[in-house]
Amino acid sequence: MKNKKIWIWIIIVFVAILGSWGIKGYYTGSAVQELGVYDNFAQCLTEKGVGMGGSPMCGHCKAQKELFGDSFQYIDYHVCDIDEWCEKNNLIGYPSWAFPDGEILLGKQSLKKLSEKSGCELP
Repeated sequence: MKNKKIWIWIIIVFVAILGSWGIKGYYTGSAVQELGVYDNFAQCLTEKGVGMGGSPMCGHCKAQKELFGDSFQYIDYHVCDIDEWCEKNNLIGYPSWAFPDGEILLGKQSLKKLSEKSGCELP
């Protein structure tokens, strides 16, 4: 009987730990981003001719991608080391965001700033 009670407590503690990790992910935004919450926003940026240039070795580029979570797949992304798009748009560093009006935003940008500049609505 004593062993049964110990196992029940071990299971309760295990479930509580797993639950707290899930709640932490939800409130830090990682759970939301993984669900593709920014899909429409990312698609809107691409439809309006906004593109991002970067490099796989760029830490700021990685951080920029992480803001979008799984929705980054809809961004018009160009690897500047191998893509002439970056040269054509006069990108001098990464990450860089190129807009159809010729404006370039250099460095990691907030989603709010990209929304304001593009007119694409955030969820």
